Amino acid sequence: MKQLLTIISIVCLQLIIPGNIYADDNNNLEDNYTVLLHCSDTDNPNNPVNNNKGNRIPQAPLYCNISIENGISINRIDTEDIISFEIYDCNGILINLFDNQWDFISTLYSMNGEVIIKLLIAESSYTGSLYLTN
Repeated sequence: MKQLLTIISIVCLQLIIPGNIYADDNNNLEDNYTVLLHCSDTDNPNNPVNNNKGNRIPQAPLYCNISIENGISINRIDTEDIISFEIYDCNGILINLFDNQWDFISTLYSMNGEVIIKLLIAESSYTGSLYLTN
């Protein structure tokens, strides 16, 4: 019984805490955007990354914080490893491609409406959507 209560507590905390910390993935909170990212293999972008290394399944959520003052921060990823920063419209059409985070951020902060961002590193790509209100 105690184990069941522990499991229920953990599940409840996982559901409550991200909502309180990150609010809504598409909200602009104090000039910051927080985006939930989904990982794909760069060799086969339609498939999620194969998780056969004994890692947690499903993987822990990967959040990207975008700030005009502080740049991009992503838990578990060094932003120096990002090769390209891409912005797509909601139909998946490429709007712009950047090789530096500051040009990417400046463009995001000049846009309005829904966009999809894609961040590429050597072995994976990370995709998320957000609603810009600038």
